Amino acid sequence: MSKTKTKLFYRLDEISIDEIVQHHNQQIMEDYRPLTYIEPFDSYVGCEDYENKRAKKIVKNNRILSQKYEYLIHLIISRMVDNQGYALLSSTVLEKVFGKVYKDMLRNLISMNIIYKDGYFILGEKSYGYILFDNVRFSSSQIPLTEYYGYRQKLKEALKPHQKQVRKEIVKKINDDDFLENYESSLNQVSIPFYAEAMRYISLHHFQSDYAKQCYIRSVERFKEGDLKIYSYDKNKRIYTPLTSMPKILKSFLNLKFSLDIHNSHPLLFNHLLYKSLKLPSILFQEVSLLLVNFYNKEAIPNNLHNVRRFLRKYLINNGINKEEIKDIPIDVLEYIYLTSNGIFWDEVLREVKNTELLRSDVKVMMFAEVFYSKKLSTRGKENAKAFRKRFPNVYHAVLSSKKNDRTGLANYMMALESKIFWEILKRLYAAGYKVVNIHDAIVVPDTPENEGCTVEIVSQIMAEVYRDYSLTPNVSIDYYGEKYMKKVLGDEEILNGKIDEYMAALQLKDDEESKEILTQIHNGKLEFVLGEKQTLVPHMLR
Repeated sequence: MSKTKTKLFYRLDEISIDEIVQHHNQQIMEDYRPLTYIEPFDSYVGCEDYENKRAKKIVKNNRILSQKYEYLIHLIISRMVDNQGYALLSSTVLEKVFGKVYKDMLRNLISMNIIYKDGYFILGEKSYGYILFDNVRFSSSQIPLTEYYGYRQKLKEALKPHQKQVRKEIVKKINDDDFLENYESSLNQVSIPFYAEAMRYISLHHFQSDYAKQCYIRSVERFKEGDLKIYSYDKNKRIYTPLTSMPKILKSFLNLKFSLDIHNSHPLLFNHLLYKSLKLPSILFQEVSLLLVNFYNKEAIPNNLHNVRRFLRKYLINNGINKEEIKDIPIDVLEYIYLTSNGIFWDEVLREVKNTELLRSDVKVMMFAEVFYSKKLSTRGKENAKAFRKRFPNVYHAVLSSKKNDRTGLANYMMALESKIFWEILKRLYAAGYKVVNIHDAIVVPDTPENEGCTVEIVSQIMAEVYRDYSLTPNVSIDYYGEKYMKKVLGDEEILNGKIDEYMAALQLKDDEESKEILTQIHNGKLEFVLGEKQTLVPHMLR
């Protein structure tokens, strides 16, 4: 049973259920009426008692149909939000919840251009997917648990076989009962003590769309409801939970102590392939990367790229590395090791990007799309790939070589390697008695009694030790949580919201085309704003 007495419920904003039911009845009449329609003779026509009974039956049927539509629409939207895409709905489940009329209901919603379906399914693997049209507005509200209780119970019963099968597959794939128990018990230590503040943040934030806003709301509600579980586990052993899909900013409202994540995680992991392709001993590679981290910490970094690379090689030789051992390491590879081991790879890439409107997150997306995970082996039409190839020619060649036989091989390799590393980190922390979970390349530590002795130093040391087993030297970033940090996040959003409102009000007073275009971009979710230095308003074009 949910920990709360209310439940999040989704409704359409601009289309009434009465309108949908009326259209449903009209469609049924048109579909099933004979070509030559004759009103059937009825000896009771004109009888007042009969007419009253008939009217009451129609009203009752429409009321039931309205409730079914309300719950079906809620179900579609909730699955859309959970999946952040299509709502996959099994026909078997739908029939058990709504009866055979579900087919007419879906057909009606499609004909009214409220939803559309993806058009394909795989027997036993994938159901048809449904999603709202972009122009269909919806919102959510809290309703008592008693409302739609019958439909929720039917849905719960109908989903049991599927959920049981999913659970069975997860247990089989993980194949480690102790690990699974530790992971899920740790996950269930996470709660949302600052729920009201989280909802306040969401009410202030300027979202790209209603859909984006509802994803934030749903993410918060999952933690309010509790009973957190692993809901997916992929072939690369990546674990997906409500915490995984939660937007990073919302984690400020959870009962977390701190989290540690790896800077430029996947570019760092590529070093594991690099030293293999260069046929370097793993011990030498580890020693090189450790020395380069020390160089970053102790030495003044030259501004000139050529000097940086020259200094790196000289520094290694001056600190005990045999000149002959590293003579075959190309200078661009040396710099790549230096940047990724010190966690400054994305910052360096961003520094060279000509477009000053791009954020660090934009650069990461583009580099993954064009370099590391691109399925195309050429740089045609990919400016970022060309720039990467020019600066790191030997690294780029290694990237291409890793994808020649399988275009998705590199992506799967790095995700699987990351999972393997973090499984080992988690196991060591569990052995020490701590309650922790991971979010791909981060360790998250809930603020619970079991973690009283769990410190940043302990976790970062274990992370470094495990990475060292793979001849990698990571750079770890730390995020702290708690009421103090939550208040700062909320305060910054209040400042940002006020500045955006002032900016938009000023634009509305102007009558020029540029101002109108900016307002249109904001309204269409193409332009967002972030707080820059000294809390200035910085525009950011979404891509």
